Amino acid sequence: MEEDRLRLEKLLEHWIEHSREHGESFREWAERAEEMGLSSAAAHLSEAVEGMEGVVRSLQRALKAMK
Repeated sequence: MEEDRLRLEKLLEHWIEHSREHGESFREWAERAEEMGLSSAAAHLSEAVEGMEGVVRSLQRALKAMK
């Protein structure tokens, strides 16, 4: 059981970092899409950024709840 707990903690830390990286990538591509005149795509990518920020917050709360 303790092994699973430690694994979950490490997974949450990994998922938080991974999700942050994805969010940043989405943000960069939203800017590029806007520069290419793809406003609608840029808007959807910006929505994805907001979604990833929500994911990160949820994962952080899960990690905090373990401590």
